[in-house]
Amino acid sequence: MAPIQCIYTQIPSLYGINLIPVLPFNISRALHYTLTVLWIAVTWITFSFFVFPYFGLSVTRGQVLTVLIIGVLTSISTLLGIWMSYLQLIPAPWWFIIGAQGRGATTQGTLWLILITAILGYVSYLWNKASRTAPEPLRSFAKILSITIAGTVAGAFIGALPIVQPWPDFQVDDDTCIC
Repeated sequence: MAPIQCIYTQIPSLYGINLIPVLPFNISRALHYTLTVLWIAVTWITFSFFVFPYFGLSVTRGQVLTVLIIGVLTSISTLLGIWMSYLQLIPAPWWFIIGAQGRGATTQGTLWLILITAILGYVSYLWNKASRTAPEPLRSFAKILSITIAGTVAGAFIGALPIVQPWPDFQVDDDTCIC
């Protein structure tokens, strides 16, 4: 019996269009998991605005639209920054601020992390405010959610440090370079 062989192949074209120069595997992988994280974050923020009235918190249409537009623009800018950084279209030190940080798992630039931190901080503030206006059975839930989001804000801010350039001992992961 012959051993089973795993053959990994790349199909360099999609309907005759060669995508490898435009979208190499490392870029598509970074965009894929970053898009997943951003999708989850923006949908939970959107969900928050839909349930705030049930917690006795009134939010204006302008507040909702402002937060959602900033969230969507931040998400799109994050993905474009990662793509342009991996293609080495962003010069130093801007690749670290608005492009990809060169890490294998978290690649968004520090500017986008700061904007995500600001959006989540505002939503945490609103949940804290909702914990004071909610009916009694929902107050503890809103308070716990506010604290949880505030913890995420702290983690996102720490993840954005250093903001302008990498630490002196910073190493770019092997899978982020284009060979």
